[in-house]
Amino acid sequence: MNREKAEAQHPVSENVLRIEDSHRRIRGDLEVLEKRDDLGQIGSAVDDLPELFKEHFRDEEKPGGLFEEIASLRPALSPQLEILRDEHREILRALQGLQGQLREVDEMTRRGDLQGLHDDIRLSKAAFLKLIHRHERVESSLVADIYYMEDGGSG
Repeated sequence: MNREKAEAQHPVSENVLRIEDSHRRIRGDLEVLEKRDDLGQIGSAVDDLPELFKEHFRDEEKPGGLFEEIASLRPALSPQLEILRDEHREILRALQGLQGQLREVDEMTRRGDLQGLHDDIRLSKAAFLKLIHRHERVESSLVADIYYMEDGGSG
């Protein structure tokens, strides 16, 4: 990304810088999760994610936050921002579902059916990570289009 071009188009705001920093932290935590395969390791990698995502989504969606800023610079992007807002809820539901499966581990262990649950958790983990990666690509593309790429003078 070329910040010199961005400065000529739209100054990079504190919102953008803060969200970029948050994305880096989230990517780091997701990289750890992607490498985990053992149920206990997956559980420990997921433990802090709900609060991290809730804080991140609040920061993007709050009055004066990134989404409001993007909409003010490019009103035509408002429908895409609404999709991203809806995906925030979907991401949190997927994460809650994964956490629910992890809570079942003790019960399934007592019944001796841990392998089936382990397979389900692996699938849920993969689906959650895929959802997050796609969401971040779309969001990052919107930010890059506005702040880091020339677009023929629109703004």
